[in-house]
Amino acid sequence: MFNFKKLQNLAKADLAGDILEVSNAIEVAPVMIIRHLLKLEGLSKRAVKEIIEGTVPPPEYLKESLEIALRNDPVFSPKGIQYSKRRGKIGEDLIAEWLDSQALEYTRDIGQGGPDLLLKNPIRLDIAGKLKEFDWIESKASYCDAFELKRNRAQFRRYNELGRGLIFYWFGIERNLRIDWDVFTWKDLYKLVEPSLKEKIKGLISFIPLEFRFLISRD
Repeated sequence: MFNFKKLQNLAKADLAGDILEVSNAIEVAPVMIIRHLLKLEGLSKRAVKEIIEGTVPPPEYLKESLEIALRNDPVFSPKGIQYSKRRGKIGEDLIAEWLDSQALEYTRDIGQGGPDLLLKNPIRLDIAGKLKEFDWIESKASYCDAFELKRNRAQFRRYNELGRGLIFYWFGIERNLRIDWDVFTWKDLYKLVEPSLKEKIKGLISFIPLEFRFLISRD
């Protein structure tokens, strides 16, 4: 996503050739390249979405490249997006299970525009040796770098009126990144929970969809 802006100034000729080689050269996910090529054809967002999802056939010259892109993009392909949503739901469920074990009451937002979990009473946690209270929790099944934080900052600021928030970036946070909220990763929660929940946390972190497991053996 960070490199997606590169596409805006590239023409069809710049993106010609093997889709995976082009993807590696400009460091942009292959499905995003296909989306850009379809937009250059003058297609609407809806038409592009339908082609990517397979309900409408692509232009003939893109047919093979689209098939390759879909097989090799674990993030922006329809299956990749499906798994991302699933990871997000699992992450929220794990936090809810942890709160239940502490007999803490909360309200789950379930996509209504608020934080994922709003606590009836604050939870008290030791953060870097300092005891803090938190009123809401937001779960992100992702890794937090500067770009990801920039995308999420406005969302977090809206929740500040509800009190102090704790952000879960399940897969970690970039070292020395300045952030205005306290952050938990899977390792932080892992230290606080019972063995049964530890196993579920490890399952979330290590899960790789079967369709994309071949990618981890690539150079």
